[in-house]
Amino acid sequence: MRAERIAPREALAIVAGLCEALQYAHDQGVVHRDIKPENVLVDRAGRVRILDFGIARLTLGDDAGEALTRTGQVVGTPLYMAPEQWRAPLAVDHRADIYALGVVLYELLTGELPVGRFPVPSQRVAVDVRLDEVVLRALEREPERRFQSARAVGEELAAAAPHDAAPADDPQGPSADAAADDSADATPRGAHAVRSRAQERRKRQRLRAAAQRNQAAAPGFADRLGISRNPADRPLRVTLWLLTALCVAAALAVLLTLTDDRGAERSIPVQLQSGLPR
Repeated sequence: MRAERIAPREALAIVAGLCEALQYAHDQGVVHRDIKPENVLVDRAGRVRILDFGIARLTLGDDAGEALTRTGQVVGTPLYMAPEQWRAPLAVDHRADIYALGVVLYELLTGELPVGRFPVPSQRVAVDVRLDEVVLRALEREPERRFQSARAVGEELAAAAPHDAAPADDPQGPSADAAADDSADATPRGAHAVRSRAQERRKRQRLRAAAQRNQAAAPGFADRLGISRNPADRPLRVTLWLLTALCVAAALAVLLTLTDDRGAERSIPVQLQSGLPR
């Protein structure tokens, strides 16, 4: 994590706003299908806005099931897509956005993506263990086992969010103006940090993939000979090496034989001349 990592409190504030924005979109019958940090904007007042409805899907009205645009075949970002979105991208409902919301929540809390067998957030950062249940439920593979609305996610986050006690000399706690100022200062930096980390992580992944491709494409001696590197083909490789050695030995034997024959031909005239009477 970088020095400007998002504190859990700020992360939860961003996700809470994202839940409200998603709930409004879902109430209008719109499924975004590409929720990720790059598509979330937080203004200086701390308001969360969702960007890029280019592959959104309508679920209400006469145009239900239609995409808002048809500019390409991409239907989401792989690391944020729900399992059903891979199988039937045109048939998903709002619960696909709930899955992506869980990915964003996990990424904001830990700085990592929930790939494979991932640890729960409380094992990475100091957060309430109740947040583990929120993340795991949002990331359920079956839509029926997830939260059924973004509002429900927001309510669970509000219950698990940390609450600091007010100072003794100020029983009313910090003023609303001060809280608004803190939100205006911290939230945009946090959202920018998330987007920056996501971009850097994808850049590193692309560099690693390019290096692996280059290494795999570099031909070795066995590749130039057309010999497989598969361990199962080891007997075949041994046979090919033996045949190569036999061919080299045969070529050397032929070369030595030709050399001996030429030496014998040069010695015959000398012997005849030495045997003539004077």
